[in-house]
Amino acid sequence: MDAGKPEVSVVLPVYNESSILRSNVLLVESVAKAITSSYEIIIVEDGSTDGSDRIAETMSRENPRIIHLHSETRLGKGNALKKALKYCKGETVVFMDIDLATNLRHVSELIDLIRSGHAAIVGSRLARGARVRRPISRKIASLAYNLLVNVLFYDGVFDHQCGFKGFSRKALAKVIDDVNDGGFFFDTEIIVRLKRKGFSVVELPLEWTEPRVSYLHEGPLRMLFKLLALRFSL
Repeated sequence: MDAGKPEVSVVLPVYNESSILRSNVLLVESVAKAITSSYEIIIVEDGSTDGSDRIAETMSRENPRIIHLHSETRLGKGNALKKALKYCKGETVVFMDIDLATNLRHVSELIDLIRSGHAAIVGSRLARGARVRRPISRKIASLAYNLLVNVLFYDGVFDHQCGFKGFSRKALAKVIDDVNDGGFFFDTEIIVRLKRKGFSVVELPLEWTEPRVSYLHEGPLRMLFKLLALRFSL
């Protein structure tokens, strides 16, 4: 690891989360601090209109380990993540949803797996051992979507869209410029491209609770179109 560079970067995509932003960032930092003394937390705030930008900026001024990346206009989840993932400096890079649907105990598990030499770890709500609380309709839709991804790409991954993932710097650098989607399909595309490059992708079963309000999805027809477009492009 280069001197001056953090061991771990934690990326938090944010859009209009003023009610939970400060408290949840501080929770994430407390977990990161317990794992390593060498970390950075990047709030990639995507054109918020509810004051999230001001909260993130204040936190970054108060704490040099917290970095605020702001966009004046909405980029979309994928574009915002790509911006942050290319900016961050850590040898291990984690991104997770700011609603903390994933139990934070999994952060150390994910980082340990990357430290042990794995290229990419994806949080899974569908792998054996996962403990998930979400409506049955969302479970069925997730199962159907992931089955379709496997029919098209044969990648063997159970859950492509969970917003909890980690990468080694080496693996991330090999694929990030090739990922094209600017929306929620970003999660699936980066996994497919990692597998196509020959990197191992390990699923980590999660304890996960569906947030009361979720913006983390696109329409099924739009996602189907994106899947087919990626299949034909590869």
